[in-house]
Amino acid sequence: MHFENLVKIKTLNHFFNYKLLLLCLCLSLVIISQSYYDPNGNITPDSANYLRLTKNLLLNRGFMIPNFQVPEGKSFFAAWPVGYPVLIYIVSKFFGLGIFLASRLLNILALAIVLFVFRKIFKGNEHWAGLIFFTDTNISLLTHTWSEISFIVFLICTSILLYKCVVDDVKLKWFVLLFFSGTALFMVRYFGLISIGIIGLVALMNLIKRKWHLSVKLIIVASLQLIFAGLYLYHNYIASGTISGVTRISEPESIIELLKQLISAIIGELSFIKRGPPLVITMGMFLLLAVYIFNTRKKSLSEEKPESLWVYFLLSGLIYYAGIIFARWLSRFDPLGFRLLGPGTFLLILSLFSYLQGRPKLKFMNSQILYIAVLLILTINYLPAKLDTLKYLSTGNPDFKIHGYNENLRSILKRYEAVEPHSVILNGPDQLLYLYEDIIPSEFNINISKDDYLKYFADKKSWSFYVDFSNNINPKKLHESFYLLMKSNKDKEVVRIQ
Repeated sequence: MHFENLVKIKTLNHFFNYKLLLLCLCLSLVIISQSYYDPNGNITPDSANYLRLTKNLLLNRGFMIPNFQVPEGKSFFAAWPVGYPVLIYIVSKFFGLGIFLASRLLNILALAIVLFVFRKIFKGNEHWAGLIFFTDTNISLLTHTWSEISFIVFLICTSILLYKCVVDDVKLKWFVLLFFSGTALFMVRYFGLISIGIIGLVALMNLIKRKWHLSVKLIIVASLQLIFAGLYLYHNYIASGTISGVTRISEPESIIELLKQLISAIIGELSFIKRGPPLVITMGMFLLLAVYIFNTRKKSLSEEKPESLWVYFLLSGLIYYAGIIFARWLSRFDPLGFRLLGPGTFLLILSLFSYLQGRPKLKFMNSQILYIAVLLILTINYLPAKLDTLKYLSTGNPDFKIHGYNENLRSILKRYEAVEPHSVILNGPDQLLYLYEDIIPSEFNINISKDDYLKYFADKKSWSFYVDFSNNINPKKLHESFYLLMKSNKDKEVVRIQ
């Protein structure tokens, strides 16, 4: 009987890894709790724009969004590719969820896809490999409405499919899937164009090896991707006047300043868990890893092949790093930090894990109790407001209650219930972009006078203009005209500018 039960457990574990499921559930708990405990829901300006287009699609209004800065009153969504909002739209439509929750579920689904891939690549070690998500960078990417997690999924798929094309170049399906995966990279982030560079480099390497048919097929895939991207960017240019929706300007910092920024960002990436072990412990982990690799250099469990999957992960990670650094030095966009470097770091770590897969397994990795203990410690480490939550649950004292995203959302809706449609809100919260179709937040320079703002908006006669004084503005730093406006409307948070 005992033998039969053991066989059943092993058979079940062949199809279903409970440790992997537990990992996914723990990460999902962190994603949902961090998202809802933060008053702003971890929403940034680009997050709000993604959700704005998603809502537009749900209202059957297409890809044209309200824009008070153009005569037509609306413009094509071109500052970012439409792929990520479309994915949120699909999840929202399929599961019947609000757009905010749908964006978090999309991240959870992307996480599940990566863990499923790990199940195929790291047989027996996939739950350990999955702990890669418990780093500060990856937790931040998972808990924001950002496109990076979806981008990582397609970057992993592109690397694997490129490997499949090389080792099994007879099957056309790998090349077709590679085209769609590379195109999806571009549709999620414009920087996904690097897939063309990755495929092109592999094509060149095989051209040198005189593998003509393989090289030609890869060049065709890269060329088709380039044609698709070119047509998409040309449409952007026709619709918005620029190929990527906004005018990209040169970076004002010097090369030395950007180099310092890069070094700081890389050090930040190496310090995996800033809340826990400091950089010294992280570097100690790398040292132990180096010793392990050296001691097992002649003990590979499998014969090393010229075409190994870890090489393609490494290639993708390195090209990503090189491309993002080069792009950042050419023009101004987000500062070099975890968000820009994260996908490349993920692929480099994945490459290392894949390389170590052929090495002897350490004994402690067989301990289920140890794994569960590590998983629970990491989960607790990333759960927000643990102490206040425990105090609130144990005492019921409202002082310890967390005023999170839902409370803040209700506050915003109440604050703007009297604001008419077609209004621009100076200093308005980013959430307005997706809460309303035609009430739009705008940047607010506290040193500019009210009259100068009215002159700037002189040609927008069909729009009304307000300023939101609720977002912790220091009255002493306000321009005198806005200070007087604020003083004469003491009981109002949102005041009309006339």
